[in-house]
Formats: sequence, C-alpha cells, structure tokens
Amino acid sequence: LVSERLVLQFPGYLAEPAVPFDRFAMRADWTFQENDRLLLDVQHLEFKQQGLSGTVYGTHLMPLTQEAGKEGVPDLSGNLTGLDLRQVGRYLPLATPDHLREWLTGALAGGTASNVKFRINGDMADFPFNARAPGGNGSPVAAALHQPAHGHRAGHAGDSLDLGPRARARDLVNGS
Repeated sequence: LVSERLVLQFPGYLAEPAVPFDRFAMRADWTFQENDRLLLDVQHLEFKQQGLSGTVYGTHLMPLTQEAGKEGVPDLSGNLTGLDLRQVGRYLPLATPDHLREWLTGALAGGTASNVKFRINGDMADFPFNARAPGGNGSPVAAALHQPAHGHRAGHAGDSLDLGPRARARDLVNGS
C-alpha cells in the first residue's frame, strides 16, 4: 500500500480517531486467526505526517469485532523524528490512564523529539506496560529532546519536571 494524503480511522484506539498522513507506505500481510482475530504482520511501514516521520515494523494480533478493553496484542517497534512534544496526547492510546495522559501532556509543553526509538509489546488491556514487573514486556521509549519546554504535572502546581536533554519515556512512566 502506497498513498499520499491518506486518512486512517482508529475509533476505539485514539482520542482523535482520524489520523491524516501526508505519505504512507506499508508492506504487510495478514492472516485470520482462531476466535475471530486477525494477525497483521507489518514488514515495513514508513510515513510522513505534518513534520513527523517514522518507520514501524512488527505484528498486531487484534479482534475482528470492536469491544472496549479488547484492542489486541501488538509487538511493534519503530523510529520517529520530528515529534512535536505538544502533540504527544494525540498519539497516546485511549487505554492510557487519565493520570498518566494528564501528566505527560502537562509535562511536555513544547519542543521536538528526534531519534525516538520505541517498542510496544503486550496486551493493550494492560497498557501502560510495566517493563520492571516480573514477566512484563514493557514499552521502552528513548528519544533526544530538542528545546524541550517543561510544563507542570497536572494537579501539582509549581512542581516542574526536569526531563533533561535525553529523557526516556520508560523512566517517566515508571517514575525513575
């Protein structure tokens, strides 16, 4: 699949379900699995979206019927560059706990991230994954932040967050 000016819909996954892409190119296969599930095998996905560009590969086992709390089991890795930190909330799954969403969107008040490397691996019903839990698959993210603007964490007036120039989201999520 290769397309320009493509809009994909992710109802039940993202708060803003319409995701526009300036350019989208994907090489993938899919197979139907038992229990009304589909296994999407992404060999290569490359996209550009309003200054953000990235690549993704991996698998996502997902139900064929939409059900709250049953978004499937991804094992996806990728790289991003040009991520506007003010837009992080647009890309967080709906399964993100409210306190974490508020904390991330409040703390990342500006700047961009490049050389973002991520892995999402686990049942989305368990998101955010805890990489430190026994048997936890985790979802490590590492990035270089450029001119980060640090906001305040939601609910903690006057408490600022020092992300530093090479913060890791894994450490933010797990409180290190």
